[in-house]
Amino acid sequence: SVQLWRLADGRPLLTLRAGGPVTAVAFSPAGQVLAAASADGCLQLWRLSDGTLVRKVPVGSASECGIAFSPDGALLAAGGSGQVRVWMTNTGQELRAVNCPAAVVPAVLFSPDGRELLAGAGDGLVRVWDLGSSRLRCALEAGPGPVRAMALSRSGLLVTAGAQVKLWATSTGRAVAMLEGHR
Repeated sequence: SVQLWRLADGRPLLTLRAGGPVTAVAFSPAGQVLAAASADGCLQLWRLSDGTLVRKVPVGSASECGIAFSPDGALLAAGGSGQVRVWMTNTGQELRAVNCPAAVVPAVLFSPDGRELLAGAGDGLVRVWDLGSSRLRCALEAGPGPVRAMALSRSGLLVTAGAQVKLWATSTGRAVAMLEGHR
C-alpha cells in the first residue's frame, strides 16, 4: 500500500491499496494524481482528492520499474522488461513502446519540454528517445553498473546515479563532471 501524510503536522491523509508491494511512485505535475508500480505487474493511478483508483494498467514485471509523468501530466512512462512504455493518463491507452535491451529499467523521465524520453537502465546506459518518432537519439555511458536514479534540470543538465554520479549536458550528450565522494 501507499501511505500519504501531511508534512505540516505528520498526520496521515490517505492509504491507497496496491495489488502488491509498491516498487515506484510518482506524483502528476499538478499533484492531483499519484501513480504507483507494484510487484503484481500493474500501474495504479489514484485521484488524490478522494483516494479513488481511476486506472489500473498491466505493465508486466514491475520489480525494478521506473515511472514518470510528462511535464503536462498527459503521459505516463514506465520502464520494464526490455522496453519503456508510454500511456495516455486520461484513457490508459498505450501510445508508444520503445525497446531497451537492458532487462531492468529502474529510472525514467521526460525532458522538460516533453519531447524526449530518457531511460536509465541496468546495463549502465541512459537512452534518450525522441517521443514523436520513437527514434533513439543517443545512449550515454553512465555506468559502470545500473543507473538507479536520474534528475533533469530545466536548463538541460542531467544527473545520473548508480555506481558513479555524473553530470551531463544533454545538448551535447557529454559528461561534464563526475561527483567525487559518492560510494
